Amino acid sequence: MNDFNKNKMVEKIDITPPLSIYNIFQKLTYKHPSAISEFIDNSTQSYKDNRNIQRKIEPKIFLIHVEDKINNSEKIQIIDNCYGIKNSNLERVLKLNVPSKFTNKSRNEFGMGLKTAAFWLGNKLSILSKNINEDKTVRISMSLDKLESSNIEPKYFEGNYFKDKSKIFDFGTLIQISEITKKFTPTKLKSICEILASKYREDIINDKLEIRVVKLKINKNSEREFFDVTRVNEDIANNKENFYKIKSIFEAIPIEFREPKIRQDKNGNEYKIEIDDYLFFEDQKYHIKGWIGILETGNRKKAGLILFRYGRTIIGDDESGGYRPKKIFKDGASFEYQRLYGKIYLDDFPVVQAKNDFDWHSGLEEEFIDFLYKKLTEKKDFNLVQISRNLRNSKSSLEKKEIINNEVAKDIEEKIKEDNVFEDFTFIKKEDNEGFEYSIEEKNGTKYYFDLIILRGSETQERDWLLIKPKEKNSYTLELNLDLPFFSPFNDDIENVKNQIIRFCVYFSFAEIKHNLLCDNPSHFRDQLNKCIKKHLKIEGKEK
Repeated sequence: MNDFNKNKMVEKIDITPPLSIYNIFQKLTYKHPSAISEFIDNSTQSYKDNRNIQRKIEPKIFLIHVEDKINNSEKIQIIDNCYGIKNSNLERVLKLNVPSKFTNKSRNEFGMGLKTAAFWLGNKLSILSKNINEDKTVRISMSLDKLESSNIEPKYFEGNYFKDKSKIFDFGTLIQISEITKKFTPTKLKSICEILASKYREDIINDKLEIRVVKLKINKNSEREFFDVTRVNEDIANNKENFYKIKSIFEAIPIEFREPKIRQDKNGNEYKIEIDDYLFFEDQKYHIKGWIGILETGNRKKAGLILFRYGRTIIGDDESGGYRPKKIFKDGASFEYQRLYGKIYLDDFPVVQAKNDFDWHSGLEEEFIDFLYKKLTEKKDFNLVQISRNLRNSKSSLEKKEIINNEVAKDIEEKIKEDNVFEDFTFIKKEDNEGFEYSIEEKNGTKYYFDLIILRGSETQERDWLLIKPKEKNSYTLELNLDLPFFSPFNDDIENVKNQIIRFCVYFSFAEIKHNLLCDNPSHFRDQLNKCIKKHLKIEGKEK
């Protein structure tokens, strides 16, 4: 018989997470830029939530990596002037899983980011904050090895305490993570700059947000040295360990983001399609807005789609480039892979807790890809995928060749103007039955004489097109082989075309002789012409 005692059954189960849960945060799959982004999310959201109050600010965020040689330690500081934390909001900031009350399009939707990112990076977290409308500065400290109680006791300070400690702003928030467990190498610091520029491009452009990344070194003599992480030392190019030294953190250059250029047609219109529509999936409606275009210059790193949520990049800010579903972008060697670029805003789509990917693995991603492909290809007269393929050859060959030719021609024109290589000269022609005699007299009185012989007969087939033979000082014999089949199309017009060829040969020879002063082998171009013509004749002979 089953011995069942109802009074012994558990009626309530306490599922309050123990304080040891914070130790688990160090095992999360964050990366340095993702962790830092959690703090910047809080700062930028604070600005957005409060930007309608009477006192306007220009949002600024300083990320400072402190390398302390005295104590052989490092720490990270994130300092902002984005209005500060209200005293009534402290519990939400510290308590796990309490999202912002501004639930509509908030970057603080999970209420986990600050805590998880801080204890992923290190063992100690300190928060110092002064709200713009409150008189006191609050300080809160948490340490993994001292979390014996779930109660945190804030400390309050009067006056200019926040500015005295932050050294920067009258109000705002200073977050410091110390006893770092995830080291910040010079390469990681440079990567953080690049990724933050991409991730917060909308804030940088639209809200004029300034993010400055600074390295502070404290040496054993207690001297403090500041370095701008966005620049490497100009004396040691491409050496990421030697950042540009500055006198104060305000001299650091804010990170920038520059949108790549979209290609235009001959009328100046961009190859771009606009998107503003809805995707319906499992009885839900997802708004999709943005655009996709063709890059002016192919770039594996910059190409792809940048996917945003609440104005912040979710996918497309790492070194591998943007989002590239294979149905649209094909493989890495395709033109689409290197040229298609776009910005897509997906505010209705769910994201994972770390906000570095979308939570769409139930089939929503496949529907999204099909949606985009349809938008790109639905217009027969403006199929962007097909246009991208058709433009491949024209841009990479004909247009590029035209650009190069124009640049070369302009450079030659400028060179002639600068060096005055060709002086004024007089061309004199004297013709008799024995051949042709030419003379060229320069402006300075120097004369050059040319006896030109036109070779005839079948024995000339293997001879060079043009030979220049010196006779005596400034006197030359030119042998011009017009019996080559290569020149047969011109031989019918002896009085015009042939005479023009002869005149060209004299000018060509004169230019080569003058060029002898500037070049060790002035006949190189003529030698190449002779070889090319002979090769042409051999190919023609085989075809016949």
